[in-house]
Amino acid sequence: MTLTAALALFGAMIVLALIPGPGVFAVMAASMSSGFRTGVWMVMGILCADFIFIVLSVMGLSALAETMGGFFIVIKWLGGVYLLWLAISLWRASNDIQLPTPSGGTSKNPSVLTSFSTGLLTTLGNPKAILFYVGFFPAFLDLSSITVTTILIIMVITVVAIGGILLGYAYAASKTRQMLSSPKAHKRLHRSASGVMACSGVLLLSKS
Repeated sequence: MTLTAALALFGAMIVLALIPGPGVFAVMAASMSSGFRTGVWMVMGILCADFIFIVLSVMGLSALAETMGGFFIVIKWLGGVYLLWLAISLWRASNDIQLPTPSGGTSKNPSVLTSFSTGLLTTLGNPKAILFYVGFFPAFLDLSSITVTTILIIMVITVVAIGGILLGYAYAASKTRQMLSSPKAHKRLHRSASGVMACSGVLLLSKS
């Protein structure tokens, strides 16, 4: 993989991460309602899904997309419904708000598995991610002559580009949460996060 191709791929992934979508909205909602740590684990799930797409691209994601189109649709619906369920849970939790501890957390944060799974399902079912890895990803390198080293380089680029941008979103959202100190303000924040999470679920379900 040439330096030019690596830089071009890095720029494309930066743009992909910056564009608001289900993943961005889900990370921001989780970070606003439960803190930066929850957002970090959700970003980890998103990156894991990206790694899966990278490996599938090397194996021929275009052919897999044609033969397993129904599988991707099922994943998309599972992810969308899961996000809506989380939105409802956030709304209900707003009625039992506990102020954050000095470290910024609360005693009722989602589990690591829940946060990770949300990020994973959201990206696996996101048509934007599928389109990128099917249509644009092969343009940056020759998939027929790719090596293990090249795959590792691509994964590092993914972590720095997509992971860096999403962590920035998570940090900014968590700071908004920390600036609020009253239970009433936290209740409004939880409900706002619930609305954002619901929007991300609807957005994921509505994408073709």
